[in-house]
Amino acid sequence: MEQEMNELFQLIYETYKIPLRVIARRCGIPYDETDDIIQETLVAYYQTYLRKKNAGEEIGSEKAMLVRILKNKCVDFYRKTSHYETISLEDKEGKIPTEVLTRCIAKDCAETAIEHLRHEEVRKVIEHMKPEWRDVVYCCCVLGYSSEEAGKLLEISGTACRSRLMRAKLYLKKKLGTNYKI
Repeated sequence: MEQEMNELFQLIYETYKIPLRVIARRCGIPYDETDDIIQETLVAYYQTYLRKKNAGEEIGSEKAMLVRILKNKCVDFYRKTSHYETISLEDKEGKIPTEVLTRCIAKDCAETAIEHLRHEEVRKVIEHMKPEWRDVVYCCCVLGYSSEEAGKLLEISGTACRSRLMRAKLYLKKKLGTNYKI
């Protein structure tokens, strides 16, 4: 059992160490502290995982749980290192830590779930579009190409590309309704 749990811990570490490092750096964690916070995150996940597994509870999304724990560890790091100084929003020195802490605060689970469902709904509508519209949406909206660049890739004119993109957006608006801004 212990060998199996050690292998699980190692697998999780190898799978998520780079994405967690990126998130920690975006939260403003100093380079020297990043690996320590990631290890604390993995240990906290491991303990939660074991507790839930032993209790027979559903474990949930591994990635989401790791990100949530990491962001909480980042906030804890700033709480520990700030020495409880008052940070003013108007103070030039206080602005940077406040902005960094704001980046660490994540959406709650309900918002994240709703956002995920909306992305899935949009993806399904795009999948059922005409292939020529779908290709234009992919090139322009996902890959970020201009109409001219996408047109060259798809071997159509820039004008035809813009026209297809406009039709695809109208189709999305019709299928998704007013809840979505296109």
